[in-house]
Amino acid sequence: MRRALLMMKLLPLFALLLASPASALTAQEAGKVVGLIEKLQPSFGTLAYHDEVADDWYERDEVGQGLIAREGFSKASWRTALDATMRGYLAGIPQSEIDALFAELRQRLARSPKMTATQKSAVESFVAEEYGELKQLRTEGAPYEAVVRPFAVRLRRLLPERLADE
Repeated sequence: MRRALLMMKLLPLFALLLASPASALTAQEAGKVVGLIEKLQPSFGTLAYHDEVADDWYERDEVGQGLIAREGFSKASWRTALDATMRGYLAGIPQSEIDALFAELRQRLARSPKMTATQKSAVESFVAEEYGELKQLRTEGAPYEAVVRPFAVRLRRLLPERLADE
């Protein structure tokens, strides 16, 4: 009886482990995501990754060519695969590159003659918040980085040349 109760308590933990993000993205799915971005980008424009972009692209494609659904994705599975792919890509960017980008943003801000000190302070807060969000995305993407790594060069060509360009 005690063993049955223990198993019932552990069952949700096992379900969480089996549904862990690390097992959620396959190389085949990541390849499909990258291929779809390549096909859709000429019509949809450069993918600027954010929380709503997966749904937006799915809905736009649904009334257009329907390529995402033809590749086997539902709206939910597309969102999951795109999010995992993008986070895995972000996780693979060297920290030195991220630090250099944000240092440049801060330097540009410091040199901006048209902004007041209050405006600069607000932008500095925004930049710090963006850095924190990027750090979180990279942490969440760590389990997918190895799966996405073979597609990193293709993704780099598809995304804004620099995060600052978004």
